[in-house]
Amino acid sequence: MAFHDLTPNKSAPENAKSLLGLGPKFICTPKFTTGSIFTGYDRLEVDFHRRVFFAGDPEESVDTNPDVSPPPPESKLYIRSDWRPDLADIPDWVPARLSKFYVRVQRLYTKKQADSNILPFQERLLELLASDSKHLYPLADKGLGPCAVLYEQYVEDCLIHLKNET
Repeated sequence: MAFHDLTPNKSAPENAKSLLGLGPKFICTPKFTTGSIFTGYDRLEVDFHRRVFFAGDPEESVDTNPDVSPPPPESKLYIRSDWRPDLADIPDWVPARLSKFYVRVQRLYTKKQADSNILPFQERLLELLASDSKHLYPLADKGLGPCAVLYEQYVEDCLIHLKNET
């Protein structure tokens, strides 16, 4: 992808094209992989308890018991609920199974140092661009990729555009 230096004296860093030319959708790999995934455990536990609670008895099936009506069609309306079934209503095997699952999943998500998908000079350049308060790096019009402009120039052009009454 192209990079355009629109500053009056071409004052953007020389190697900016090698980094910004990767495109606006490029995502740098973080320094470390995801370590802990405990944030989702509580929701998984609540959802699993609800499903077990409403699953019913496996012996009672629609085919074998004519008194049991088929489930109603699913509604497109969804209302989030904070309701949790009582632990006394949850079978004993559920907490043990969830615990084993958590242990196995946690083994898969150990925090490790990740390999970078950009070169060392690009990492330094990214830090330089992030700390530079004189330049902005917006996307150019019509999909032409990122460009470099001076902050003052960008503000001035915006004010001209906003004051235009046509």
